[in-house]
Amino acid sequence: MCHGKVLDITYHDLAKRKESVLMFMAFKKTPDHLLDAAYHRQKGTINGVSECIIMGIPMALGTGLMKLLHRSRPFKAPLKRPLLFKTKRFQRDVVINCDDDIINKQTLINSVMNRLEFPSFVFFIVSVSTINGYWSNEELLRRFNALHRQFPRQSKLYTIGNSVQGRPLFVLQFGGQGRKFAPKVKLVANMHGNEVTGRELLFDFATYMLTSERSRVKDVLRRTQIHVMPTMNPDGFVSAQRGQCDGVVGRFNANGVDLNRDFPGLDGNWSRRLQPETSSVARWILENKFVLSMNFHCGALVVNYPYDAYYFGEAHPIASSPDHDVFVSLASAYARRHFNMSYSVEFEGGITNGARWYPVNGGMQDFNYLYTDCFELTLELTTCKYPQQDPRRLEWRMNKEALFGFVASAHMGVKGVVIGANGASVDIVVVGKETKNATCDAFGRFWRLLEHGRRYKIYAVSKDGAKRSESVNVHLRNRRNKDAKFIKLVLR
Repeated sequence: MCHGKVLDITYHDLAKRKESVLMFMAFKKTPDHLLDAAYHRQKGTINGVSECIIMGIPMALGTGLMKLLHRSRPFKAPLKRPLLFKTKRFQRDVVINCDDDIINKQTLINSVMNRLEFPSFVFFIVSVSTINGYWSNEELLRRFNALHRQFPRQSKLYTIGNSVQGRPLFVLQFGGQGRKFAPKVKLVANMHGNEVTGRELLFDFATYMLTSERSRVKDVLRRTQIHVMPTMNPDGFVSAQRGQCDGVVGRFNANGVDLNRDFPGLDGNWSRRLQPETSSVARWILENKFVLSMNFHCGALVVNYPYDAYYFGEAHPIASSPDHDVFVSLASAYARRHFNMSYSVEFEGGITNGARWYPVNGGMQDFNYLYTDCFELTLELTTCKYPQQDPRRLEWRMNKEALFGFVASAHMGVKGVVIGANGASVDIVVVGKETKNATCDAFGRFWRLLEHGRRYKIYAVSKDGAKRSESVNVHLRNRRNKDAKFIKLVLR
């Protein structure tokens, strides 16, 4: 018995390719011919060398002279029939509205199969697109809701409030299930209604994190709780004009207020009345102990870090914070991982201090750092605010690695628990950074982002100064994207 593979094809075999099913299969003919042959129960004789090799059966040796003298039935070529897929009774036009919850290949296949009446086996090519390129607020919500329904155990869809015109400010939460010390990361887009690229980019990121089979993605997802808000200003988006790269139409909310000038800032002014969107987001920030945050904008290509405003009387060109080194490290890492941001001519290394670029009072970036333990960066995605053509796919490829690395950076620094706090307010003090202390949650847990490769002295002290822990010396080695150093502090 001989086994093997066909290395060449003879003229005889080439001629038989027209009717031999085995030849179709051996020489990689298209599957529709094989399906057609199976449907019509076509039979093929095994009388050639190549066919015997394909089937793995004994073949005749010698010249085959006896077969030439043998009287055999004349060969009749099968009648030509139209291919099965060219037969109209087997064709169906399946129309899938873009409103349907089509978010991945399997869901698409199920949607098509549910609308067919006959299938035992089906081959099809489908293209799904959005006619207008960009998703409306309603479509955006449906997409995120469909993603949540696909992963109901791993995700949660909730609303923190409504816009001036009553549109929901929704958030998709995923990751960190059952982990007591999983740091919280938030990503917020579309704060200015006419800066649109971040809306769908965050959907791509959420889909990637929930569907990826890569071990590094699963590891970060397991250890990190991520909150995604794709639009903070849905009213402004409705009024924005497509193709307008530099205008301000749609920038403000329905009351004509710039939301990135509406937060309490360095002046500590909490007396003024906040806009509904600002109030909802500020309450959300204060009620959740976020560790890391990114605010997505458009109009340039740069990563912006605090402070966005100068203190009164400050004359330095850079409005640096006590954690200037951490912010520069986070911003530089994002720019380097980005496809081309670090090659910027306008901004050295693709990063800038907010106030040095242009001062902004009442920005959300400063609010996060001043009043919570959250470190927020502002990402300017594209130089055009509302491109005529949706750059979603291109921007996702350019930002994918940088965004993933940024979220993983929530594990740099230290985390831990304070024993003896008993719900009291406690500061986590890092010697050398005393002007910016971290705080504990109701369970005594804390997180503090710190630059790696350095040594720190850390202790806990109650707000009234009555209790204090012993100082702990911590050496943070260069182990980015690993778990933060865990420390335990006991108040005495």
